[in-house]
Amino acid sequence: MNASIMKILICGLFVCGIFSAGDVHSETLEVLPGKLPLIKKSFRPVNFESTVEQLDQDYTPNNAFFVRSHSPNLPKVDLKKWKLVVEGESVENQLSLTFQQLTHDFTQVELSALLLCSGNRRGRFEPRVQGVQWNEGAVGNAKWRGVRLKDVLQKAGIKSDAVEVVFNGSDFPNVSATPDFEKSLPLSKALDENTIIAFKMNGADIPELNGYPARLIVPGWTATYWIKHLSSIRIVSKPYDGFWMKKAYRIPKGKFKDVETPWTGQETEQNVPVTEIVVNSQITFPRDGEQLKKNKNFLTIRGYAWDSGKGIQTVHISMDNGKTWQEAELGKDLGKFAWRPFKAEVKIDKDGSYSVMSRATNVMGQTQSMELIHNPPGYHNNVPRPILFTVGVQGKDRVVELKSAKPAKASESLELVDAPGRELVMANCMICHSVEYIPMNAGFLDEKGWTAVVQKMQKVMGAPIHDEDVPKVVNYLSQHYGLTPKKSKSSSAVDSSGS
Repeated sequence: MNASIMKILICGLFVCGIFSAGDVHSETLEVLPGKLPLIKKSFRPVNFESTVEQLDQDYTPNNAFFVRSHSPNLPKVDLKKWKLVVEGESVENQLSLTFQQLTHDFTQVELSALLLCSGNRRGRFEPRVQGVQWNEGAVGNAKWRGVRLKDVLQKAGIKSDAVEVVFNGSDFPNVSATPDFEKSLPLSKALDENTIIAFKMNGADIPELNGYPARLIVPGWTATYWIKHLSSIRIVSKPYDGFWMKKAYRIPKGKFKDVETPWTGQETEQNVPVTEIVVNSQITFPRDGEQLKKNKNFLTIRGYAWDSGKGIQTVHISMDNGKTWQEAELGKDLGKFAWRPFKAEVKIDKDGSYSVMSRATNVMGQTQSMELIHNPPGYHNNVPRPILFTVGVQGKDRVVELKSAKPAKASESLELVDAPGRELVMANCMICHSVEYIPMNAGFLDEKGWTAVVQKMQKVMGAPIHDEDVPKVVNYLSQHYGLTPKKSKSSSAVDSSGS
């Protein structure tokens, strides 16, 4: 792909926005194969988010859709050899479906659904928490076409003792000791008519970076269950106890009662799996930090709202940090699991600085929380966020500045501090992570926090760090990428998802 012709509108991102001068790590627009320039969070694993501009349309184009990966290895799938295996102790007849069989032997369906990373807006947590510091762009809305999962399961036959269905993809970890990314669904969710195996996204083949040739679609639930590069399905007779279910992607029990789907086999006294999406909204115009030219006395605010599929009832707009609210106009209903467009005209009668925020409410009366519900993994951030913009004679009718983006790769400009312990970090941590991951998590983890991170990487993720080297690695990270003196609050909690 020729990076010189890949350009995107980015003026206005630097003021109180994605490229905030207060961030402890830098972020850049870079080009992945088959994609427009996206915001790089890490090159390995590939984690890139969409810009707000790219989200300002009913359906997020495939080449602008965010990318979330757990494994640094992107599988190269030969469609002629690809098989989807359905097996397990609770299956009556094992299946091995070719792509031709999957796409022709079952009734095809299409639905619109929002794909949302569980950690979207983790980077807006305060105190901050460890993990990929997503802003607003780990979300997208698409039309998915495929076949119902229940049709495939019923063709294989489901024994009466079945309780869960386990899914795996053809991606794989770099280190053999690292837990493979497998997820399960309760049988009832797997048999839901809206849970599908998709092979088309917005009318085209699913991009390699988004799960080619087939991925699981679990509408209303966060993206952790939407397994990419789907290759294996197992019907099992007891709750799956793999790392990515029992230890990761979990929230404290009782924190989010509106979306804590009962799942007896996966609940503990302390926590439950993250499942349903919380009600939320995103303003897509104006953008944070945008400078607009005053040419009329009203400005049309627009954006999108979503929930787990119950349905958006109202969206309200505030221009005074939540003191007063006006109701926005809802746009076309794109489907119960899709986001819902909204717009509102607000009065702009003089030059100056303005702030606008949105707050959505669904038909069940669930609404966005005005205060952050803190949790160690950094999930479900749905606090209305003020968008700051200015209006004046120096402003622009719309952003017109163009800036090219370079091909994505591990950052050459980010070099870790040259000090004792650096070589150990490079040799042991950079096996699975590119260098961006460390400065991205710098400034808010103290020695205890970095110790927890390193021990998890060693004991859970299989990083080949010798016990005697752990103190050296922790000392290096805490001294050079630890808690900064200006921080009055910190969080040493570790993101249990490893993400």
